[in-house]
Amino acid sequence: TPFDDNRDIQVTGGGKLAVKAVPGAENLISTQHRQLTFDRKKFLSSKVNIKDEHGREIMMIKSANQRKTVFDDKGNELCYFRRDTAVKFHVCIDRRNNFVGFPEQNLKLVLATLKRKRKTAEVYIHEEPVNGFSKVNIKERTPDFEIAPNVAGTEMSFMKGTTKLGEFAGEKLAVGPNMDMALLTIITEAVRELFYDG
Repeated sequence: TPFDDNRDIQVTGGGKLAVKAVPGAENLISTQHRQLTFDRKKFLSSKVNIKDEHGREIMMIKSANQRKTVFDDKGNELCYFRRDTAVKFHVCIDRRNNFVGFPEQNLKLVLATLKRKRKTAEVYIHEEPVNGFSKVNIKERTPDFEIAPNVAGTEMSFMKGTTKLGEFAGEKLAVGPNMDMALLTIITEAVRELFYDG
């Protein structure tokens, strides 16, 4: 696997342009190669601790009511995903006070959209959060990156063309520099659900 202790992580990351999308998670943008471990009791458990390469818990994922949410190490909600259709998920945040110009009655702001293709998942990052699922339009867009998982969704590569942004295998997520670790964490969980049919 790409995670042997004696090998370097073989991912490039976001390069000069950081791949970031989650407001409030700026401290979770990788500045170097990082390796995160998903510490779970069972495959699709309701709580997953995310630990860094030093064994420190830096995030947590909790599942409730058809929603998986990422929290930081202080318990602050960062983002979550919800299924829109059988082949489409949205990564969202609830409206916060620091977002100006969004009506208070519409609470869901979409940060990114995942769309399952036959053997891959396409990821579309919305530079400006979209106010509600119905206003998301990805028809004319090229995906920001693609994910190639195995059949069960337990291993996957995050690719932008031929550049490998990250890789997940054996409950470990290798992340290159300038990547939003909160975003990749929630996308990893979403892709597992999109492709897992157990």
